[in-house]
Amino acid sequence: MSNLLITTTSLIDGHRIDQYKGLVSTRVVTGAGFFADWAASFSDVFGGRSEAYHNQLKMIYDEVIALLEVEAVKRGANVILGLKIDHNEISGKGKQMFMVTASGTAAYIKELSVETNAHMQEVTVELFELELERQQLIDRINLAQDELALQYNWEFIIKNKIADVMEKAFDCALNSIDMEEVQNYFSALDTKASIKFLYAQLADDHKRETAIHLIKNAKLLDYSKVIELLTSENISVRKSALQLIDGRKRTYTKSDIATLDQIILVLTSSDCIPDLGSDYGDKWFCKCGKTNKASQQYCKYCGHDIKGFTMKDVSLEQALDCATEALFVLKRLFDVRK
Repeated sequence: MSNLLITTTSLIDGHRIDQYKGLVSTRVVTGAGFFADWAASFSDVFGGRSEAYHNQLKMIYDEVIALLEVEAVKRGANVILGLKIDHNEISGKGKQMFMVTASGTAAYIKELSVETNAHMQEVTVELFELELERQQLIDRINLAQDELALQYNWEFIIKNKIADVMEKAFDCALNSIDMEEVQNYFSALDTKASIKFLYAQLADDHKRETAIHLIKNAKLLDYSKVIELLTSENISVRKSALQLIDGRKRTYTKSDIATLDQIILVLTSSDCIPDLGSDYGDKWFCKCGKTNKASQQYCKYCGHDIKGFTMKDVSLEQALDCATEALFVLKRLFDVRK
């Protein structure tokens, strides 16, 4: 599980900010019923009702901070500086709404160590209850096959970065269920864990397109993984690499330049994507068995070219252009002149 440090201060003692990722802001709006009940609750400030409303308000605060964490992680941050939480009443046309807004500056600190409970000698009852709830939810989703347990608990799962349910979360995406939540889930998890899981799905014909969608939208491009895909024995897996090259990483390093050079070398090799048909100069034979004129790029019968691409696919030329462009930008940013 990854850790994101959140602080109300603008600096972290003893640490230098390596990269500022920009302002992040999220908000949660609740209906008029909550606001009206909240106002009414002041009639019983010292009774049990005040504690109930306190807990309800805390849930809203926790939700807006959890959403803020997701936005920060999407940008490749591991810390949020200057956390600020505001709440406002929104009224109009005889209706009232209650809005809680959280904002801060997302940043990345390379040498950041966030304390965990690995060496704790005692735990609070709150921590115990949280871990118990977490484990019970994992069991309901994975063991009891409770399909709704996942869909009704995205907020808790994302906030607590529960990596144990990746298979079930991916199944939701496969069935076009809660796509935004699934994307936020893989964005919130440890980057290496998400990359390892999602790239493994590319070997499966039925899972490939969903995995590509999540990788690109969660900004989980990994150039080293792309090279592995391009050198796979499975031609379909190689083609999936071409679709990923125009994606984005959360953070780039100088070493990406050398990896991109290798990608370009593979893309320009003659055997990167071999011909599936046969070229006879003035005509070519498609993999479907039909003959086409040399001037006909795509087979008029099945719509594939000699390498098996369709007009909608990312071609070798397009992937090469994207890799070359990314290489040029990174060389400029890292001031590499060769």
